[in-house]
Amino acid sequence: MAEVLALAADQAGLWAGGPDGLSFLPYGGAPTATGWTAPVTALSVTDGQLLIGGVDTVARLGADAVARLGPDGSPVRQPPGGPGVFVTGVAPDPARRPGGPGMFATGVAPEPARGLGGPGVFVTGVAPDPARVPGGPGTFVTGVAPDPARRPGGPGLFVTGVAPEPARVPGGIGPVCAFAALSDGTLLAATLGDGVVRSTDGGRTWKRSGFGLASPEVSCLLPAADGTVLAGTAQGVHRARAGGRAWQPCPGSEDAPVAAVTQLPGSEALLAIAEDGRTLRSTDGGATWATAHGAPKGATALLPVDGGLLLATAEDGLHHSCDEGTRWHPLPLTSTVHCLATAARAVYAGTDAGVVTVALPIALPITLPPLLHATEKEQS
Repeated sequence: MAEVLALAADQAGLWAGGPDGLSFLPYGGAPTATGWTAPVTALSVTDGQLLIGGVDTVARLGADAVARLGPDGSPVRQPPGGPGVFVTGVAPDPARRPGGPGMFATGVAPEPARGLGGPGVFVTGVAPDPARVPGGPGTFVTGVAPDPARRPGGPGLFVTGVAPEPARVPGGIGPVCAFAALSDGTLLAATLGDGVVRSTDGGRTWKRSGFGLASPEVSCLLPAADGTVLAGTAQGVHRARAGGRAWQPCPGSEDAPVAAVTQLPGSEALLAIAEDGRTLRSTDGGATWATAHGAPKGATALLPVDGGLLLATAEDGLHHSCDEGTRWHPLPLTSTVHCLATAARAVYAGTDAGVVTVALPIALPITLPPLLHATEKEQS
């Protein structure tokens, strides 16, 4: 995966997603392919679990699975016969096969019509349900792995030994752009085409929650300290109370294609950047907005850092401001920057060519280190 569309920082390293799937980058280590090969457009680590947003799906990797990473960030793979689904197409060691070769642990073979990928032996005695396979019971101990076209995450064993669990979203979902976690445990996801979707069970199920949005295209979300949440849409900033159930347009931001919203460092003021370069500022928690100084066009992400703000753009690379967005200084990274994340006194930028690391605090002029490619395909 060269192109990185989404980043999420964890204690052991970075999760990086893009058109080729999901990778894990241990801090100071080599990138590791996870086995999840579906396109990834958004990532978030919330309460220890990993949320994965794609072109038409949301999935979650529970905190127990995320925790199965070694102290150096290397994956700890589960042995055959443990919980989880093996999707490599290779059955566990026959010597560890419950009941002996060709037999179920229960002594009962599944119905051929239910044998995903043809006949085979499953430790539970019941063929996997494609809607429930990832992360659930049904470890393969012999026979044939699921049909590749239906294999969760694509070929390869997931880095933690447990595949992500696809969430249930009635009617499907558009491409996911961002996640937000509210103080009451509610999770929100911004989508391009389906507005905002909402989960109250840790990301297992999602429901549409876009009542009042002037546009179904939502690029970003920002929870506020007072319990409200802001959404940047193609038709300005919208604000919601009560866990994001209903939205109201914010005066002063109408018709602005908002790409990113953040709170200014050391201030209660908020800053929104539009794709066309317009900058909006709010001093009342996002209720109203006023036009401020301009910014580079093509904004994709906005991140408060030690020393100011970092702005990522699709047309002109990375920019830095040390005066709350009044002036922007270009950094020597001119390729498209899709996303930003911060951890361990560094900023990570997802670009068309991988991940770039920027040390903090930022001092101008700045020299960036070489590109760190997010993924190198595992050799089979």
